[in-house]
Amino acid sequence: MPGRLLFVFLLLSQALAAHYSSAAAAGDSNQFIEMSLETIEDKIRGGLLGQLLGSLNGLPHENKYYDQPGNVENYVPALPDGARTDDDTDIEWVYIVAIQRSPTIILLPPQITQLWKTHINEHIWCSNLYVRRLMDIGIDPPLTGSPILNPWADFNISGQFVCETFALLAPAAIPKVS
Repeated sequence: MPGRLLFVFLLLSQALAAHYSSAAAAGDSNQFIEMSLETIEDKIRGGLLGQLLGSLNGLPHENKYYDQPGNVENYVPALPDGARTDDDTDIEWVYIVAIQRSPTIILLPPQITQLWKTHINEHIWCSNLYVRRLMDIGIDPPLTGSPILNPWADFNISGQFVCETFALLAPAAIPKVS
């Protein structure tokens, strides 16, 4: 993994940990788990590797098994062609880089729209494609996900898999990021 991306995750993990530590000091009843920086780095690396292997190794099976489950008898995780983002990770990785370059960890709707217009233009389908088209006519999130404006909003399954990277920002605070 590029060192810069790992740095982003470590930095954001520390920011979230500081936030939750101050909440605990203020009397919040959350329980905390202490981890060494090496353990956090290992968990983040493992999470990113799992994303890459799952997304890229699963591509040959995508949209093939509707009536019966697939029968994969031999599977060895590998990335013989190297790693890359795909439609399961592209949006969140754009957000992570933008967060790294921003003075805050919150991206505002106009920032999100600009990121999409700059980076998210190919290999998008259904709800996300409609979101992108709504942005082209001047509509920002969260309105782009409204069922009134986006007929694909109810079909938006991408919210289920375009979010894993954010859980890596707080590896010990899963209830907070889920």
